[in-house]
Amino acid sequence: MNRDAIYAAFFSRFEALATAGTFTTASRNLAFVETLDSSALPAIYQNQTGEEVATFANGGTCGWVFDVDLYLYAMKGMAPDPSMVTLNPLMDAVYALLGTDDAPGNFNVTVDGDDVAHSVWVNGYAQTWEGILGDRNVHRIPVRIYVPYS
Repeated sequence: MNRDAIYAAFFSRFEALATAGTFTTASRNLAFVETLDSSALPAIYQNQTGEEVATFANGGTCGWVFDVDLYLYAMKGMAPDPSMVTLNPLMDAVYALLGTDDAPGNFNVTVDGDDVAHSVWVNGYAQTWEGILGDRNVHRIPVRIYVPYS
């Protein structure tokens, strides 16, 4: 198993949004929104947050679970528009790639032509910070990636 290849393959789905012009910045190196120039926004970042061994009910191990947070950064909307008018379409684009609209977690992560992760899902509460960071909004999506032993 090559952890970095799995994380990179997962994030490549979101880098494609930057190529398509949805995001200006896409990176696996987390930056604080306050330190970014407005020209770098909107942005998406991936932050590795943990790993654990996945187990069967009988206690036997069956793979790994990788945890990542996706951070979406955007400038606030200008009055009279709601401040989230710029972040909501970014959230929609990312959630659509995560498969949460039609089939949650129903995509594979492919490395060198091999499917290495068979389930990806939003894990828990996604948070939004609207207007508390001056002219910037932030949305965090916690994601789990299940990688079975091969």
